Amino acid sequence: MSSHLLPSNATVEEIALSLAITRDLEPEQVRLVWQPENCPIEMLPWLAWAFHVDDWDDGWDEQVKRRIVHDSIELHRKKGTPWAVKQALLNIGYPVRLIERTGTPYIFNLEVGLSAGADIEQCYRDAVRYADMGKNERSHIGNISMRSESQGNIYISTCAISGIRSELYPSVPREMEVGNLIRLGVVTHCHVHTEIFPA
Repeated sequence: MSSHLLPSNATVEEIALSLAITRDLEPEQVRLVWQPENCPIEMLPWLAWAFHVDDWDDGWDEQVKRRIVHDSIELHRKKGTPWAVKQALLNIGYPVRLIERTGTPYIFNLEVGLSAGADIEQCYRDAVRYADMGKNERSHIGNISMRSESQGNIYISTCAISGIRSELYPSVPREMEVGNLIRLGVVTHCHVHTEIFPA
């Protein structure tokens, strides 16, 4: 029995390709090759090629590769829209805000979100390349800005102890001149003593 399922008129190259592909796959696993989430990782670049993925990097994480292959058909359906630009960048890990300029048609700005420790130069190159692949031909990229957010808990505690010590002195009578003007005077003495611990 033949080790491949090709017809008798198959070329040597077709037979070799068939044997290379099915070498490690059981017949019931062949259908998994067409599913981005279940495709064996060594077959994923071929599936990306079949799904017309625009750009491929072997250095990407497996999760990124599978997401890009999975979204490729939908991305091609909506190519040329703001959604396609945002999705193309989101697939490689950059959430982006697209801001269309008012008063200047067909020019848009990008605000790219950076994760901690991101390479800004690489992010800029990726933003230009993937936005260019997702946008329509008449639109142009204006400004590209980067933003990063940090989230965390800040615990602040404080303690203040305050007190007022007042000293009252008896009034000392003074001679007063009586004239046609009445003059009043008031004297207040206040002393605040503050100690801050730890000393």
